[in-house]
Amino acid sequence: MAASSFASGIYANLTNPASRWFSLETPDADFNAWKPMAEWNDIATARVFNSFRPELSSFYPATFQAYSDIAAFGNAAGYDEFDDRERKFRDLTISLAECVWDIDAWGKVTEWVRKFPLKPRAAVQFFHGSGSLPAKLMELAEKGDTTNVTFYQHIKPNWDWRPGRIGLKGKPFISVYVCEMEQWLIRTKGYHEMPAYVPRWDVDSGHTVGTGPGFIALASARAVHLMEQATLRGAHAAADVEELELRAGK
Repeated sequence: MAASSFASGIYANLTNPASRWFSLETPDADFNAWKPMAEWNDIATARVFNSFRPELSSFYPATFQAYSDIAAFGNAAGYDEFDDRERKFRDLTISLAECVWDIDAWGKVTEWVRKFPLKPRAAVQFFHGSGSLPAKLMELAEKGDTTNVTFYQHIKPNWDWRPGRIGLKGKPFISVYVCEMEQWLIRTKGYHEMPAYVPRWDVDSGHTVGTGPGFIALASARAVHLMEQATLRGAHAAADVEELELRAGK
């Protein structure tokens, strides 16, 4: 209950869809006060707000899930990408059990590996038109097989990147999707920015994983749990004594 209240409080104060929780401005305060610039800032802010609407993005439910993970575990794992086929943003909060990551000297995520299962037909739909799949998996999909197949996504720095280059060599980050079945390379894609992010509550120096309020409160939670157990045992013992006394009285 406390973790849920904590997540709800952060959501309501930071990213409440009913409030104007951010705005776009230039670093120059006088320039922002100039009427044409102020009008442009309002229009640009409204357009960005519209991109978070449910029909265009799953940002708000994904964000609440991220706050819940941070409250309990001190870490959350997210991913965002524009889907060219559906013309909408993919904003996902991913289970911490599915991914590992690495950071640079400033704490920014520089590398990400996600392991996730998909059923054959779901895999065909997910990678439709954007990569090749093993022939065996395609056969399973045609048969309607429901066996889970393991996939990996590895996002890493592009060490061959140079500004101004065309194609994959012009992107600072590379994303590789592979299928465990037949060790199959599905697709390789480039990004101008790291699409994965890992917000953390409290990170010690040199650590890649943070700790959160749930971890800090763990000792107290265990103590409360033991107290509740003792109370239940005491109530059960008292009930047994009362039952014995009633039987003796008869």
